[in-house]
Amino acid sequence: MRPWVEDGVLFVDGKPCLLLAGEYPYYRDPPALWLPKLRAMRLAGLEVVSFYIPWRHHEMMQANSERVLVFDADGNRNLVGFLRQIQAAGLLALPKPGPFVHAELPFGGLPDRLSPSLDAALCAAVSVVDDPVRSQRLALPSPFDPVFLAESEDWLHAVGDQLRPWLYPEGPIVSVQIGNEGHYGEMALALSSLDYSDCGLADFKRAHPNLEASLTKQTPAPVEALTNYLAWGAWSAQTTMQGLERMASHLGVDVPAFANHAPPKPDSARPGDYYNSWVARSGARSSTIHYAYTSWVGNVVCQDRALLDYVLMACRRRGPNLEENWSLSWVEADCAHACVPIYTALLGLACGATGLDVYTACATSEWGDHLAIDPDYLAESMGNPRVLSPPYGEAAPITATGAVGPSLPPMALLMRFLKSVEECLARAQPEPGLNFCLDPSYAAVAFWEPACDDLPSPSAADTLIPFLTYCLQRHIPFALTDPDSLTSGPIVAASGRWMAESVQRVLASHVQGGGALLLLGELPDLDEAMNPCLILADAVDASGITYPPCPRVVVAADTIDIGECIETWLTGLTGIRRSASNQDYLELRRMVPESGSQFVFFFSRRDNALRITADVDGKTLTLVLPPRGCGVAFVAAGKLVAGYLKGLNEKTDEGVVLDWVYGKDRLLSRHPCDVSFLRQGEIFEFNTQGGPPMVRVERLSNDR
Repeated sequence: MRPWVEDGVLFVDGKPCLLLAGEYPYYRDPPALWLPKLRAMRLAGLEVVSFYIPWRHHEMMQANSERVLVFDADGNRNLVGFLRQIQAAGLLALPKPGPFVHAELPFGGLPDRLSPSLDAALCAAVSVVDDPVRSQRLALPSPFDPVFLAESEDWLHAVGDQLRPWLYPEGPIVSVQIGNEGHYGEMALALSSLDYSDCGLADFKRAHPNLEASLTKQTPAPVEALTNYLAWGAWSAQTTMQGLERMASHLGVDVPAFANHAPPKPDSARPGDYYNSWVARSGARSSTIHYAYTSWVGNVVCQDRALLDYVLMACRRRGPNLEENWSLSWVEADCAHACVPIYTALLGLACGATGLDVYTACATSEWGDHLAIDPDYLAESMGNPRVLSPPYGEAAPITATGAVGPSLPPMALLMRFLKSVEECLARAQPEPGLNFCLDPSYAAVAFWEPACDDLPSPSAADTLIPFLTYCLQRHIPFALTDPDSLTSGPIVAASGRWMAESVQRVLASHVQGGGALLLLGELPDLDEAMNPCLILADAVDASGITYPPCPRVVVAADTIDIGECIETWLTGLTGIRRSASNQDYLELRRMVPESGSQFVFFFSRRDNALRITADVDGKTLTLVLPPRGCGVAFVAAGKLVAGYLKGLNEKTDEGVVLDWVYGKDRLLSRHPCDVSFLRQGEIFEFNTQGGPPMVRVERLSNDR
């Protein structure tokens, strides 16, 4: 039976699994170290090995100047041998064949010959101002260039031929990743970044024959250009997803394919640009390519902007985190301390992620010049010509020699806990709460503001981000939802004078069915074609309940304070958990369908130890977190069933003892430590790291 994906969850042998993966760049290591490191990964609780397959590494030039692809040669070009070692170690596999892989490789792992900088016959991907999109100093080819497409198709066919004999259950491959954050990272880029090449504009024209593609270059633009902006935003998202679907078909392996979406990238002078671009580019969905994300956002433990961006990624749709920084300290120095990537990993799971990928699980230290980025470029762009000198993944849990690194024991304890609650956590759903209607059409136009000064569009930076901030501070459960996937729960939606007719119909139906709605902006009277459209306005007017004291439908109009709008609106709603504003910590919950059990995640935002009290199923849960620490409790049938505490902060050398109370149980440790526990009947099994396993359970006389 082949694996499959449902609601972002990978099923293997018919069972839902958390994707517990670790990256191992085999192409940077001698084969003699492959099996020892793979076995170390398995012993640490990782179950899946992810790995890029760099095109430039496997393409070789013969003596007669003929190019050949080599997958079974001696040395670390032996992809077949690496798959064989993965299977021997008892691990599963998730290959990432690109074609563009990035991975701190020259030209993103593509052969240099495919750059328009070196071959004028190739068409370069360019921005709205005709700047080429580059990887290091080389221009990247347009994803619509027919020569590049043909070359990529040949590459993927060749890799697919190598992977096909190793598909699960006969082999270890349970899924693949296609592309890298799009074709080559464009999911993080501004809508104006690409592709305005002749090839790109021709594709846009085929999709929208009645529009002049060149109008998308006009900023500011008249109101009449709004249709072009809408079309450009939708095309930018759809064409990326269609390209990934084509890649997967050329690879030709019948296991699930993931696409790793990138976080918002602040590469523009206007703060809203990157959020609007991200909302617009993430709008396309696929029936064959499954959502995943990467988390190169910075340090979520101490940077609020990084936290918001990470929560956006994890909440956008369900899927695994396919790159979590555990080892590249030159990107983020604090990733060398296990408390930071563990905090990030748990935050992703709390938001709905269905797995995590330790990037990289193994440090590596041997690769050829063809995989070394030009030191002059590194000096120019990063100020250090040796920033990518060996070892790669210098802070990885498994060192370059295969020894145990400082973060390996804490990581292994986390994996042990996740494995103990795997099926329940994989099935867990968001706690019922507020649903934010994420409308890509508004974002596609708002990016170009002041493109249409006479008809402004609500920006994600002014609506989505304040909403998210308010919910996190107030511990209000929330979800980010596409217009066509909205549920019956309370809906928050950005609004302006115009709104797409399809979105108006969805929201009108919600109101007519008795649903609660908060519009952040005025009621629309136009559709996306600027034609009169009062579908939503008529539904709201007919409801007759848009007035105090407790309206279920609120039109915020010109109100600026979104938090105040939400607070007023919530007064008339029931069934939404909320508490007094507390910015000392985050509290996020996941509910296990039909079982009544739930996971409660806590994340400290303070620099000193923090005692937390929370109501869980009518009983009080109390616990202590270390500075910037985290923990999760699993509660079922009024009892504490399992839990995990990151009790040690390796960065500051501070820690707290385990001291959790729920119901009649009090769990205590004598020393500060990381601890994972699981209840078996009335007996708790404890595993600890960082201190002697001196843990006890006290039975209290009364439920707390």
